[in-house]
Formats: sequence, C-alpha cells, structure tokens
Amino acid sequence: MCITSGPDAPINPEWLTRTGEMILSLEGGGDSHQYIRRLSPNEVQLVKANLTWEDNDTYYCRAGPLRRAVALIVQGEVKGYVYLDQLVTKIIGPPKKHNL
Repeated sequence: MCITSGPDAPINPEWLTRTGEMILSLEGGGDSHQYIRRLSPNEVQLVKANLTWEDNDTYYCRAGPLRRAVALIVQGEVKGYVYLDQLVTKIIGPPKKHNL
C-alpha cells in the first residue's frame, strides 16, 4: 500500500518497478501478474499473482517528486492473488507554511 498524507502531500501515488517502469491498473492496460488498485486519491495498492522467487525485487512508491523504496522478499511460491498491504510506505507532504 502506498499512502500519501499531510495538507500539502502530492496525490495519486504510483508503484514503479526497480527499472522505473510504472505498474498499471488492469483497466489501464496492466498485466494480470502485477497491477495496481487505486483505493483513493491518496492510496494505491500493489497486487501480484502467483508469486515466485523471481518476484523478489525492490519496488518504488512515487508521489510527485517524492519516492520511497520497498523490498519484496518471496520465500516460496504463492498461488493466487496477493494484495501487498504488508508493503506499506507512507509519503508525508511538506508542512504547511504559515505567513506571520
């Protein structure tokens, strides 16, 4: 799950592969092995199907100019769809500036 929060946090976070390729939703042309589900303007979930050791990799959550890395470690084959909520990263926007 990639979440942005804060008063000036960027919206529409996205998941990227290690090589910088954006992971798409199924509706947007994503692959059924790996795709995203947008839950809100500030939350996007990474979904993978039939995990194998080849899915061990680093994935990135990007929102605006901010980016966070998350490592996925698969210890054995997993059949079916896996909603990677355990891969949680939070991007917090800059604090709001107040004019004095």
